[in-house]
Amino acid sequence: MEGRQEIQTELCSECAFEMDVSKLGLHTNVVCPNCDREVWVKCELDQYLLTDSYAVGGMSMVFAAQDTTLHREVAIKVLNETYSSDAVRMQEFQKEAQITAALSHPHIVRVFSVGMAQGVYYIAMEMVPGENLEERMRREGAIKEADILPIAAEIIAGLSAAKQAGLIHRDVKPGNILFDAAGKVKIVDFGLALVTQGGSAKAEEIWATPYYVPPEALDGLEEDFRSDMYALGATLYHALSGQPSIPDDSKSVSAVREAKQRIVPLAEIAHDLHPEVCRFVDKAMALQPTKRFSSYEDMAKACDRVQRLLDGEEVGAEIDDEGGGRKKRRSFKKRLLALAVFGGVGLPLAGLAAYLFVIKPKNNQSGDADLVELSNNVVDEANDESLDDGQSIDPAVAAKIGEMFRQSHKLLEEGKYDDAKLLFEQLLNDDQLKEPAASWAGVEAVISAWMNGDSNGAMVAIRNLEHHIGGGDIVESSELKSLVAKLLKPGEITEPELVSGSGDVVSLMAIALKNWEIGAWELAVPIWSKIDTMNIPSRSPLHVYKLLSKRYLADYDLLKPFIDLQAPVTSTEARDRANQLDEALVKLKTKGRAKFNVRAWQVRTMLQLRELRNQEEAKLTE
Repeated sequence: MEGRQEIQTELCSECAFEMDVSKLGLHTNVVCPNCDREVWVKCELDQYLLTDSYAVGGMSMVFAAQDTTLHREVAIKVLNETYSSDAVRMQEFQKEAQITAALSHPHIVRVFSVGMAQGVYYIAMEMVPGENLEERMRREGAIKEADILPIAAEIIAGLSAAKQAGLIHRDVKPGNILFDAAGKVKIVDFGLALVTQGGSAKAEEIWATPYYVPPEALDGLEEDFRSDMYALGATLYHALSGQPSIPDDSKSVSAVREAKQRIVPLAEIAHDLHPEVCRFVDKAMALQPTKRFSSYEDMAKACDRVQRLLDGEEVGAEIDDEGGGRKKRRSFKKRLLALAVFGGVGLPLAGLAAYLFVIKPKNNQSGDADLVELSNNVVDEANDESLDDGQSIDPAVAAKIGEMFRQSHKLLEEGKYDDAKLLFEQLLNDDQLKEPAASWAGVEAVISAWMNGDSNGAMVAIRNLEHHIGGGDIVESSELKSLVAKLLKPGEITEPELVSGSGDVVSLMAIALKNWEIGAWELAVPIWSKIDTMNIPSRSPLHVYKLLSKRYLADYDLLKPFIDLQAPVTSTEARDRANQLDEALVKLKTKGRAKFNVRAWQVRTMLQLRELRNQEEAKLTE
């Protein structure tokens, strides 16, 4: 196409047919227009062969890869499609490569090389095979103090090395703390780092995870190493207590700022912790930077002192409790009540910290949204079945479960499908949520995966649900078991069955999504039309499925004209079709199959355009 990017081609690994892959992302599975076989394309970046998708962040993607020259496994980081053409983000990405490459420390992920290939700038880093701290927290809940202190010591050492290089990380959080095969810490993701040259610096734009962001960043003030120290303290608070230091629905700047002024001291949340462990964390998280540790050396010494205390050694003076003064501000009883209202009591990590917000330091915060007060009636039709007749439920438990259902469906509406899936899976495994409500949450985890275009993740979620139902209180003939069997069976579902109660819309949504993702669009669309006409109260969290059904119906209307189109007969017709597909791709409201099909059609149309042009040029020379 005139005026468009240079055409990139690859040969089909099955039939050697030349395919145009210009518009495809890295490591993409496509259908060859010649042999109809699915093949992986755009899998090479210089000497690196991409083997799998490893992680997806807010601005970047990470792939597992093989270095074909040195024969070692590496991690390849690239900007995602949204930011790959953004000059500012590209500059920041290059800065991250330069910053991380300049650091050499056993507790910081190493950078091997940087480069440009396939139209993208990439960073090749060491592959860290273990889990990250967020995953460990999700798996274990609260982590024992004897286990977390050695981790803290290694993080402190890594951050100290960054400080000596004149850097502050600015995004210290559990997800950026990796563990290698030996269990040693590796700090990753210096994409938001500031160069301070040992002093302080001020960010022009703030990307922050609310749980861990230091208060001075919220106020647009200058930051120094003590900002990372605060984020580390908040990370340790979360790991030791099993819950974040502020409520998870404190999303506006003013709400987060206010919440950070009334954090409950760690000792009052985790009663079994050693007092010196709590003092150590509270001091790292002091509201004022001047109240925190004066240096990483002092922090490391304090950490070592607490570790020796736990080992039974006699040590010197206690850590001063400057960070703990905020505990005087509210009575313990009132703090517990506040936590119950926010749904924070007993709420383990479920991926909700993954959301980011962006603020400009000079902005007036007067327009920040107020905190939404939670209704006392937190257990509605989505989990009414979790209560036996005449059974009472603890208000804190009710608040937690109700808030988790509300938040998970809100995440669905916002398109944060990975976060929604994590929260639904937590509900599935929550012993305080009775059946069948827990299992219906498992179905919604499957739905979340399919909506994210993650068919493999959906199948894993279905298997997990099958295992859960097999060991639970679900009767053999239940509708849930029938639904799971249908979802597991290969092929389309031609006769969806309505189930009773509030599960009908969830069941229908899962069936529609399965049909859609395997290409049986004509079976999925009538189900969404039915959901769109269902009488679901707007206050119900399940009302989100009416909104989501409308998105799929809109995408179907958008793509319907391209289904079964005849091949273009002129280059002009092919070029027009390519332009129409470009426009359709931009307008898509859903992920997964729709986007996959449009890209496959784009490849086919580009090949047809090239062939027609060659034919037309040949005729002109005759």
